[in-house]
Amino acid sequence: MLNEGRVAFDGSSAQLQAAGGGGSIGDTAMERGLSAVLLGEPGRQTGDLFVEWIAQRGWRLTRHAEKVETRQQPIRLFELHLWT
Repeated sequence: MLNEGRVAFDGSSAQLQAAGGGGSIGDTAMERGLSAVLLGEPGRQTGDLFVEWIAQRGWRLTRHAEKVETRQQPIRLFELHLWT
């Protein structure tokens, strides 16, 4: 997970959920609004490997295609949600 261009968290979705703190209301990642991530990918072959890799780390993935004026082919958008 990135924040202002820097890695703010590097781990699985289960680790992110557990990183909330003492269990108080509002402490979990989901309560802080960290339940989804949207990634744009221009269509590299390694993007296909990402789908399997991210699923093994506890994320649910939905793929979208988005037409962009500067590209002939649409870019792929990966919408990631934590499994709950």
